[in-house]
Amino acid sequence: MKQFLQKSTVKTTDGKTVCGIVTSLNDHAYVILWVTECDTKKNLNATWTFELCPSKEKELSESKTQLKNEIQCCCITIEKSEKGVKCFCGVSRFDKSLSIYDFSNEIDMSCDEKSKVKNIHPYLIHVTERKVIALEFFNFNKNEEPFAIAAADLQGDVTAYPLDNNMKKKRLLLGHTTSILTGIKIYNGFIYTSDRDRKVRVSFFPNTFEIDGYLLGHSDYISSFDICDNKCVTCSGDGSIRLWDCNTYEQVSLFDFSKDGSTNILSNVCMNPNGQLVAVVRLLGKEEPSDDSSSSIEILEESSMTMTNLQSISCPVTPLGLTFTSNTSLIVLALEPYYFLHYQLSKDEGILQVENISSISVPCQIISHLGNTSSIKMPRSNLLWSHLEGDTHCNQFWDNSGIQMKIERDVKKKKYNK
Repeated sequence: MKQFLQKSTVKTTDGKTVCGIVTSLNDHAYVILWVTECDTKKNLNATWTFELCPSKEKELSESKTQLKNEIQCCCITIEKSEKGVKCFCGVSRFDKSLSIYDFSNEIDMSCDEKSKVKNIHPYLIHVTERKVIALEFFNFNKNEEPFAIAAADLQGDVTAYPLDNNMKKKRLLLGHTTSILTGIKIYNGFIYTSDRDRKVRVSFFPNTFEIDGYLLGHSDYISSFDICDNKCVTCSGDGSIRLWDCNTYEQVSLFDFSKDGSTNILSNVCMNPNGQLVAVVRLLGKEEPSDDSSSSIEILEESSMTMTNLQSISCPVTPLGLTFTSNTSLIVLALEPYYFLHYQLSKDEGILQVENISSISVPCQIISHLGNTSSIKMPRSNLLWSHLEGDTHCNQFWDNSGIQMKIERDVKKKKYNK
């Protein structure tokens, strides 16, 4: 699964919460930051919007050739600092460049006005050996700034790249020797990596050569997973969502959407900050997503290690990613012309109520305006479809038209387990 949407939040010393979202619209990447009062949960007027541009040289080259350097994945981290907050972003592009952005100096916490879109260029660019599908910032001390960024690639390796211009040396953290990675999370001293071989591997961090356990139970590739409150939730090509205990690595709950016999693709899953609600993207009726695929967002509740499906939200277009910005606020990355959808969740007498607030949501207004102004054509899916063809592994991506597919062959031949 390509990581097109990620959020990060941090509480400041003056009782405010800074929330940030990074998202990719094809070859464009944007960051939106806003401030919330912790006590009232009220959004303040302060909002910052940044476009994460490639290097100035690449930007000039792309403008001349008009070739699109599609974004493969992006990530964000926000940390407290003496002056307010430190913000870093990472963007991996089709040309195997990994760009690192620091826009901490662009944020004035005393400002209470919405800022105009500001272009930010990377201060550091790494060149990866293979295309990257997931990124995660990390450090070795929660009170420190991010030290490096972990990049999961299509060959099954996770490599750490430094954030310091003076430290160019990369480090291989771990490798899944016979499988393509689909996701990465670093949580409570462990690194979780999911793959197409139906498992999540849990390794010690930073001593990643030591494996602590596996999450085993899915019968098909794991497309997405999330971790919160010592619980891990996974979704898979087998049409099921599974909940795991991060202490024992045992499956504690299962919800199977394929029981009715329909074809289901579960492409994205996330948990809200308190770990009680789970949202998953469900594509119905087709083995591979297309423009006319019917799709929904399923909202499940986790209680006493049991998941219950509370409600299904029908989507006007195919979702490409989703994240909770708070316990009751869900943002969805989707196809044009919407780009962003925003849902507010609440409970009334035990019944979940869902309100579409996209028309009044500031992040939706900003991203939708940017996407429609530039006439950005979104990729049809964030899933990576893989097939075996002899000894050569073929990676198929849906292109911008949703009709043809680009095929990218590994030059290094390798046998993969189904």
